[in-house]
Formats: sequence, structure tokens, C-alpha cells
Amino acid sequence: MKHFSLVLAALGIMAFAPRISAQTPAPPATPKPLGETEVKRSGKYYVQFFLEENFKGRAYRVPVPAELINDAELKKLGIPNDSIQSMKIPEGVTVTLYDAAGYGGKNKTYTGNVPKLDEMRSMTSSLKAQLPAKQ
Repeated sequence: MKHFSLVLAALGIMAFAPRISAQTPAPPATPKPLGETEVKRSGKYYVQFFLEENFKGRAYRVPVPAELINDAELKKLGIPNDSIQSMKIPEGVTVTLYDAAGYGGKNKTYTGNVPKLDEMRSMTSSLKAQLPAKQ
């Protein structure tokens, strides 16, 4: 019987061998595009800050609501002081940028996508990102 099995194996006939089905691997999860500002499943909102105009350069996602009172708070999230040049803001969220720590100095409030920050470009030392007020 052993000799018979060797002959069958040599001929490529595996009558008694169990069949191995090739399993198709599951497709990889589609990563969330970096430009998204709302996580649909959880309902959380994020503001994205960019170090270059027109949403280019390094991007930083900050959960809303956020109150970053000084450059040390910005740095905890990886954002260098006086570096923000553009932002993507989800619908209904407002972002106020301040040129001094402690929400002081010159400030401006933004909504929507902001490809260029005009007079507040590269001046942010503190900021607030707020959800819309519930009515």
C-alpha cells in the first residue's frame, strides 16, 4: 500500500489527501481620509490645522470642543507656536484664533474651510474650537 501511495504521489494524484481551499483574505479596512473633519459613526468633530496654505503641509487633528490656552497646550498636540496657516472646520463649528496666550490679543473667528488665514496667518498662540450652541 505504501508503494501504491508513492506512485500516486509521483503522478500528482492525491486521491486521499484532504482538500485545502484557498481562503480569500478580507480586504483591508479603508482608512479615513485625512481631510475628513467628522467621524460619522461616533459623531465626534475634529478641526484640522495645516502648517501651509491651501490645506498643505503637516496636518493636525484637534477634537472639538477644544480650548488651547497657550503654546504649551498647542505643542502637546504637536502644533508649533505661530504656525497655523489654513484650517478645515466642520459645519456648525467655530474656531477663534488668538495671537497671544490666554485668549488675549488680536483674534478672529472662523467657520468652514479656510485655505488662507489672512491677518492671523502664523500668529496663533491660543485657540478655541466650539460646537454650535444647542437651542
